[in-house]
Parts: sequence; structure tokens; C-alpha cells
Amino acid sequence: MPYTDRALTNSAQAADAHELPQSISLAILYAVFSTHSSSGLAGKFDVLSRLQAFRTQYPEAARDLRHLSQIPEFEIRRIFGFSRTNRTSKARIALKITENLLNIPHPQYEVAATNTYDESLKYAFKRVHGVGDATYLRFLEFSSNSEPRLGS
Repeated sequence: MPYTDRALTNSAQAADAHELPQSISLAILYAVFSTHSSSGLAGKFDVLSRLQAFRTQYPEAARDLRHLSQIPEFEIRRIFGFSRTNRTSKARIALKITENLLNIPHPQYEVAATNTYDESLKYAFKRVHGVGDATYLRFLEFSSNSEPRLGS
């Protein structure tokens, strides 16, 4: 049975999805895989449940950006699916953003501690083919709030 807005809002599973910790790695994955989700609210819930699965399977990568960069693209695809943006897999996009963030001056590796516009962070996202403002804004949304809005 497909989820409806009401079912997601009232679901205990949806409440559990809000308990994801602030993490740069999880924020990147959330931003990439939730942007342009064709299934609306249910699609965003699916991304959150996949983040939980990723965190369970790769706890170090979920906590530390350096570990995320070492996960093979096919493993990220296996958990998050084979979606693409502009003919590029979203898994590859997430890894490229990760690489870019590791190469900015004074990178943060673990807890996402930003909720403001930062030109170097934005540039790390925008340098990747297929990434626009929406992905960067979703990153900020997730990294500044451990409870991403399912309805946006």
C-alpha cells in the first residue's frame, strides 16, 4: 500500500526517521537523493529510510566524510537506487560532492555545523554536473536541523 501524506505524518517509522543525527555525510546523501524525487512526500520518506539503512551498514561513513569517500559507487547505488540526474548517477554525484568538500580549505569531516550560506560549500556542490541550488539548499536544510521537513 503506498504511503499518503497522512500515513507518513502519523507513522511511527516517519518519527524514527527524524532521529537521524546531524552528519555531513548523511546531509549530502539526503540532498542528492531527495532532490527532484518524483514521488513527493513518499519519496522523501524513502530517502530517510535508506539513510537509516546506510547508517546501519556503514556507521563510520555516516559519521565521517573521509569514510564516505571510500564507499564504492555501486554500494551507494545498492542502498539508494539507480536514479540519475542529467545522465549521471546520483551515487556518483554524492561522491563527487564529497570529494569537493574534502578539498575545500579547513574541511569538516563529521558533524554538519553549518546553517548559513557559505560560498566555498556552495561551490563544492555547484561544481558537480547535475547539481543546482535545490541540492545545496537541501544540504543546508538537513545539516542545520536534525529533523528534515518531510513536507518540503
